Amino acid sequence: GFVSLLPGGERAADAIWLDGREMARGGTMELRHAGWDSTRGFDRQRVIDPDVCSCCQTDAVRVGNDLLVVYRDHAAGEIRDISMIRRTESGWEAPSRFSDDGWHISACPVNGPAIDAQGDHVVVTWFTQAKDEPKVLARFSTDGGHQWSPTLRIDQGDPIGRVDVSMLADGGWAVSWLENETTDAAILLRRFDSERGALDEAIKLGQTGAQRDSGFPQIGHDGQQLWATWTETSRPSRVRLSMIRW
Repeated sequence: GFVSLLPGGERAADAIWLDGREMARGGTMELRHAGWDSTRGFDRQRVIDPDVCSCCQTDAVRVGNDLLVVYRDHAAGEIRDISMIRRTESGWEAPSRFSDDGWHISACPVNGPAIDAQGDHVVVTWFTQAKDEPKVLARFSTDGGHQWSPTLRIDQGDPIGRVDVSMLADGGWAVSWLENETTDAAILLRRFDSERGALDEAIKLGQTGAQRDSGFPQIGHDGQQLWATWTETSRPSRVRLSMIRW
């Protein structure tokens, strides 16, 4: 599960997912890829990382002819930080550690990263609770993901995570996440202003439960405005939609 599916040109696509067939035999969770087009169907599945975190969502984006995949990795000592893999026209490169948080956790947090791109501008956001300090973090690139900015802290001090990210038309970007409140969770949104090179103040879109059934808020830009949607867990539960003119 936790599939990322990307269009790959006319009538073609790439799929990246967590694959548990080896884990079911006592092995590890794998990250796999398969390409598809309308004439050949699916290519042979390829393992692109043989040992990853078992139930955090994946995300992927195209940057020119390259494919960038981000996911929560699994390393010796139960370290679960974010890694990235790039596929070029020459094939898949080796996975590289994208964050160096050192989050030691002996179970999957179900809290994966998010990535978006526009031209050569790429941004990645993720949640960590390394050293028992929860944080929502982000890094961005202006050269197609080859060099990255220092890590920026996005949250307000007590985040739950469940992040999403979207590039904006002006070259900036926005991150959404859940932040703990007294009883529930706030759905927050924060913009990076590309002209100032700095983060704006966070704004509150709404409120939901802090439990798993509130899910993952989603954001996306249509070229003119940013759309945000989330589950509100009051009874009866509702799906909310908001538009921000960014």
